[in-house]
Amino acid sequence: MISKDSLVFDTTDAASIAASDKIGSHTLSGSGELIGSETINSVERLAVDTTLKDGAGTALTSTLVGGKQGLDVNVIEGINVEVDLDAADDSVASHLFDGAGTALTSTLVGSDQALDVNVVQANDAALANTAIASAANTLASADTAQDIVAAPLANRKYLMIRNQDNKRIFVGASGVTAANGFPLSPGSVMELRVGAAVDVEFVGSTGATPEIRTLELS
Repeated sequence: MISKDSLVFDTTDAASIAASDKIGSHTLSGSGELIGSETINSVERLAVDTTLKDGAGTALTSTLVGGKQGLDVNVIEGINVEVDLDAADDSVASHLFDGAGTALTSTLVGSDQALDVNVVQANDAALANTAIASAANTLASADTAQDIVAAPLANRKYLMIRNQDNKRIFVGASGVTAANGFPLSPGSVMELRVGAAVDVEFVGSTGATPEIRTLELS
């Protein structure tokens, strides 16, 4: 008969514990159920599952995203993030794009990086900067409208009309009359922003053949 009065654990052979005594045991749950084990990364571990719960005791869920199980998070309100950037240490990269999605460029001018700007229209579109024409025109036949100018200035932008008569004249479209024309009192000047394609005519008061002066700019 062989007997022992103590269990032996050989610390010099701890890797294999071949020279040590073995003891078998079971771990039970509170209800008496056997708690098993599982191997994780080649290591035998106690099989213990835990559940994360919120303050009300409701279990939280997770979702597999790209091979990784991530905790599901519901953002109830906006998250305020304060970023403290230091001019000497931090930098933020960004790009400006035009309406077609093309990145805008910049050029180093001196020590300043300046956005490249293409000035498409350098001149004031309303500026008359080509030609000028002046004329005197007397109504040929009383009560019969005629053109303000015999030959409009090409690409005209402005037309100025002065009534030289001692009675009102009337300005309007082709065939204008004293009954429907725009009245221009003696000595008054009318300035029109009107191109050469617009037919502007005038007529005098009943029975009158007034004189006008015109100035055209293009």
